[in-house]
Amino acid sequence: MLHAIGCAKNQEKKPRAHRPFERFIGIISKSKAQLPDKAMRELFSKMLQGACTKAEIEQIITYLQSEGVDGDIPGIEEVRALLGAGERMDTQSASRIFQAIMDGKQTEAHSSKPIRFIRKPSFLVAASMAMVLTIAGALYLHQPKATARTAYGQIDSLRLADGTLVVLNANTEVHWPKDFMGGAKREIWIDGEAFFSVAHVAEKPFIVHTSGGMDVTVLGTAFNLNARGAEARVVLSKGRIKATYKDDEQFLLPGEMLSLAGGDQRLQKGTTDTLYHASWRHHLLAFKNEPLAQVAKTIHDRYGLQVQFEDPALRSLRFTGSVPANDLPLALRMIAMAFQLDIQQGSNTILIQTNEQQ
Repeated sequence: MLHAIGCAKNQEKKPRAHRPFERFIGIISKSKAQLPDKAMRELFSKMLQGACTKAEIEQIITYLQSEGVDGDIPGIEEVRALLGAGERMDTQSASRIFQAIMDGKQTEAHSSKPIRFIRKPSFLVAASMAMVLTIAGALYLHQPKATARTAYGQIDSLRLADGTLVVLNANTEVHWPKDFMGGAKREIWIDGEAFFSVAHVAEKPFIVHTSGGMDVTVLGTAFNLNARGAEARVVLSKGRIKATYKDDEQFLLPGEMLSLAGGDQRLQKGTTDTLYHASWRHHLLAFKNEPLAQVAKTIHDRYGLQVQFEDPALRSLRFTGSVPANDLPLALRMIAMAFQLDIQQGSNTILIQTNEQQ
């Protein structure tokens, strides 16, 4: 049975997100544009609402070009896609914000105090327009988010609005826009490990963002993604995905894996056993020739316990096998028997040491 996980009202972590209006701010700040007339001000207000037609967007772009704007002005379709990705402002709020900026402009113009450092009146216009776009961008970044998380030792699952199944491993958090299907793409952010079975929606790519900077883009597929801190690893079960990190872009086929370790500048690609990486969904912790140091990290990530080694040399011992993920004491006994070790579990720590009775 699938369980819906409670959604937090406020976003606790700020995800790495696109800023739809960022390019406009940079472009307009260099503008020589004079104060827009009433019709053009209404168009800018309408743009904040995300309600501009294709012809109206073209009119705004033409206006910027005609007023001496320098820079790479986005095309019509790009603007429409960017505006569609953000939260829309209601008509009253958009009009109020723009009017407040215009009122401030008039007050500044009639002030008896000299204006220092500003040589061109057009600077105030550019600043006003940039402020409008900055407010719109901020609303986009702070649009309502839904959050799901699992506690240490817990596995749970959820379905997104498009039908995508997400199975969360222990100590994992994901969040996504509440209006998940409202933009040009489906986006979700993860800190932890999860299995995704993505519903196919051809016109809306599905993108998973990790805190380490790697993004995974799919149209319809099934994959496992482990992303904690600066490290990330994605294993593809079926379909096809694209992973990007900085300027590195690679495609995966079923049975392939991409990994990113802290300090890496490029993604590392190889083949792997997909069932091995999916073992946690069957309440198993599987290891293949892994050093005990890695086993200790897995235990920490899943249970939140600090693992200590009495002898640093024990960290290099390599373990192969599967242990129960939902019975930690039994798992520790199995590991201890494999190496004839003494493993003691406390309230917050696990101590691994040699067995003096041997």
